[in-house]
Amino acid sequence: EAALARLALPVSGAGFALLVLTGSLMFASQPAELIANRWFVAKIVLVAAAGLNAVAFHLRGGVRRVDRWARAQTALSVGLWVGAIICGRWIAYA
Repeated sequence: EAALARLALPVSGAGFALLVLTGSLMFASQPAELIANRWFVAKIVLVAAAGLNAVAFHLRGGVRRVDRWARAQTALSVGLWVGAIICGRWIAYA
């Protein structure tokens, strides 16, 4: 469990950095259209909420704790990321 956590943190950090980089490039290509797109705005809100949830999870030592709160934060994280993916797919159709 601890070995998986040590591996997952840098991988997820790299994934988040890649998301920010590619998202910034996409935003730079057409900022006005994206700001007006409700799916884009929802995606940004969900990604920000997922990031804040991850920070809160790690600040409270959630990797070492296997309690209800850690499980709830994990479920919330999955839900936020799935929501962000769905919103991202709908950006092109709005």
